[in-house]
Amino acid sequence: MIRLLMLVVLCLFSAPWLALFWAGVQSRHQQAEIDRQAADFFSQFSEVTPNVAAETIDRIGTALGFSPNARYIGPVSIDQTAQAAFRNIDDPLARYLQQQTALVSGPMAPVPADLAIYLDTYRDTINKAQQQILQGDLPQWEMIPEKMFDLNYPSPGFFNILYLQRLILLSAIEHHERGQTAQTLSAMEASWQLNQAIARRPDLVSKLLSSIVLAQQASLLRHFEAVPAHWQTRLAAQSPQQEILTGIQFETWLRYRISQRTWSAYTAPQSSVQSSVQSSVQRSHLSTTQPLASLSHWFSARSYPRLKSIKAARHTHAALATLAATDICSIPQVAVEQMLSELQTEQGEREAAFSAATIARRWRRAGDRALALELSGHVLAAKQAKVEQGTWPTQLPNLDSQVCPTEHWIYKLTEDRITLSLSKQLITGTLVPLKYVSDSSMPAIDP
Repeated sequence: MIRLLMLVVLCLFSAPWLALFWAGVQSRHQQAEIDRQAADFFSQFSEVTPNVAAETIDRIGTALGFSPNARYIGPVSIDQTAQAAFRNIDDPLARYLQQQTALVSGPMAPVPADLAIYLDTYRDTINKAQQQILQGDLPQWEMIPEKMFDLNYPSPGFFNILYLQRLILLSAIEHHERGQTAQTLSAMEASWQLNQAIARRPDLVSKLLSSIVLAQQASLLRHFEAVPAHWQTRLAAQSPQQEILTGIQFETWLRYRISQRTWSAYTAPQSSVQSSVQSSVQRSHLSTTQPLASLSHWFSARSYPRLKSIKAARHTHAALATLAATDICSIPQVAVEQMLSELQTEQGEREAAFSAATIARRWRRAGDRALALELSGHVLAAKQAKVEQGTWPTQLPNLDSQVCPTEHWIYKLTEDRITLSLSKQLITGTLVPLKYVSDSSMPAIDP
């Protein structure tokens, strides 16, 4: 009886240690595999060093009251008067651009008086930025994945780029309003080039910014005249949904690396925490802490949160793989949220870098923007045909949707007006109407 009691006591005493040991073994085994996947993912992206063009754009932005994206050796002074002036028109400008990009049919609304006054005041600076973009190298801001694992790494926020893009697009609209086709297209080209500099970056902030600006560019182009044919090729080559999924992947792997680096500081074995170049004081300190570090390497309660972090990363990437093969026309957003929730365990849901609702919402918005690009491409093709033939074409080729493979675009010609719309009415409202109706009144065009 005594032996049995001793055995029970021994089992009760050793059970937690065995559980901790097993959790440690599991976490190290799973971490090795997922670390390899993370390394493979980050190996796609080369380090980017900042160039002179990036600093030039940042410094031009300070003359408009915008903060730069990096610290520079020379003094940087933000124009406080310009900062206050932009703050006064920031919200009206955002609303005006949103209204114009949501138009089903032209003409676009005239530029409001307060925005026109602002343009007149800061036109030289905006033009200077445009010329720098068009004539200089594409700006490159620092992007070093290894440094981004540090929570204190100052990643560029690109608010100045967002604000500058709004001003360039506003300038394009004003030139269009005046019938200045060359200036309109020059502004749009500058906007495109600047956006490509941001789109090249893999981080989510950059992907979101470039996706938003791209959709605005595409929507405005529908209402402009004499748009060169290469814009159709450009729009067709874009993949907003894949870009956003890449950004979410990047952010998920980044957060995973940060979390694992944090846990490793507590559970690193002796061989990984000692360096041959440590001082005698450091070695003395480590001689005390290393036994604890070695013990925690094998018997640490922190193995459980590490396992949660690993599972969360796996769930998120499984969800992204599922979404990559799903189009927004075949399944509503609410169903996607439910599907993603089922892929995530209760633990994974709490530990995941993004909730199911966040991923589903960003996937849906990116899909809306992809459809908006398709619509703009067809509108530009119809306008080009009208210029070449003298009348609207009776039909358009290649109206099958690439974003929604089961759907197509409907082209109708009635008298001297065309209509383009998607064959399926989406369940919930899109970011911009997926319909275009041509306007019979066209602005005068400079020779």
